[in-house]
Amino acid sequence: VSIVESKGAEYTSENAENDDFVTMLQLDCRGVEIEEFAPMDGWTVSGPKQQFTNVDLSDGAWAEYDDQADESVMINAVEVEVEVAESEKKHKRRGKK
Repeated sequence: VSIVESKGAEYTSENAENDDFVTMLQLDCRGVEIEEFAPMDGWTVSGPKQQFTNVDLSDGAWAEYDDQADESVMINAVEVEVEVAESEKKHKRRGKK
C-alpha cells in the first residue's frame, strides 16, 4: 500500500461549514482492499498564522492555540469515508469481462 501523492487536498473551514467530504488521502492498494481507515498521528494542521505538525487525530478531535494569531484552532468529530477511486472501479469492471 502506498500513498498517491498528487491526489490529496486540504480540508478547510469552508468544507467543514458545508459538511463536505474531501479526498485528503488516496492509496494505491494493488491487491489489498481497505475496509477501514483510522487517522492516527503525523497530520499537519495549518492555523491562521501557525502550522502544527505531527497532529494526532486518533481520538477524533484535536485542539491547540495559535499564539501568533491569538486564537484557538481545532478539529472535532473526524469522520472517515473509504471508497474505491473512480479509475479503480473502471479497472475492476474491465477485469470481469
